[in-house]
Amino acid sequence: MGTAITLIIIVVALGAGIYGRIQSSKKQKELAARGDIRTDRAKDWVHQTTVFSTTVDSIDKIYQAMHIDWLKGQGIECGRSNGACQFRLAVTSSKVIESARGVREVDWETSLTPAPPQGQKHQYKFSFQHMRNVNGVPQGTVGLNILLTEIEKAVLSLDPQADVQRLSSEYSTQRNTRRVVG
Repeated sequence: MGTAITLIIIVVALGAGIYGRIQSSKKQKELAARGDIRTDRAKDWVHQTTVFSTTVDSIDKIYQAMHIDWLKGQGIECGRSNGACQFRLAVTSSKVIESARGVREVDWETSLTPAPPQGQKHQYKFSFQHMRNVNGVPQGTVGLNILLTEIEKAVLSLDPQADVQRLSSEYSTQRNTRRVVG
């Protein structure tokens, strides 16, 4: 009898996992079809810093060109602070984690910050401050792809000639999280 119950629990758990993967895959296909995420990113894109070189002379203009309400509807928290744009995605099960630990955890925290200009071009750097990993797998990458795609679209809508450069970032891994070094 105990073995049958264990088997049923395993089958139900497996079914729920498969259903979740199918739903996630379906959502990603819908987002890609609408142009809300890019599927052609490099395999290690979550470990890269993105630098935008553009004629846009204010980070506020980029922020205003973004669809902030839509991003918030995707669970992405957005704000401006100290001349930078700050973004984070809360862990889906954050209410459980928050009540158990008294701390709200996030899958990732990123920022878009002004960088020193290069000639006539203003530069803005999109980089990670924190990324949660589970068994070496970055969490919240669909939300991160949504955000980066939205920033790219905002910059290109303001300056179609903007240049986008990807740079490798160094990370330090600590207990299922990644923090940017330097």
